[in-house]
Amino acid sequence: MKSGRRPPSGLQPWLAEEDRRGEQLLNAGQLEQATALFETMLVRLGPAPSAGRAAILGRLGRCLHLQRRPDAAVTRLREALRVATSCTPSAQVRAVRGPLYSELGIALQA
Repeated sequence: MKSGRRPPSGLQPWLAEEDRRGEQLLNAGQLEQATALFETMLVRLGPAPSAGRAAILGRLGRCLHLQRRPDAAVTRLREALRVATSCTPSAQVRAVRGPLYSELGIALQA
């Protein structure tokens, strides 16, 4: 189940650290705890579009997919792509969008 994903570069230090912790929970199969952590991170980030918000929405989509909730996963991943698309173009945003499309494809296959 190990994803090997790294936090997107340029994230706020607290966000990068929490993202790593969430990935560790995912890799350990602690899906409910990872989901709760990512949802808490979204609240702390606030509603403003950012690459970080898009990345965390993508992580949440992955959690939902691994919990065998593909419809909820697709919803979160599409939200993540909307957020990424509404951000000012940058290398960080481009780095987030590619994996989001990949995750969305996997969730849609499910």
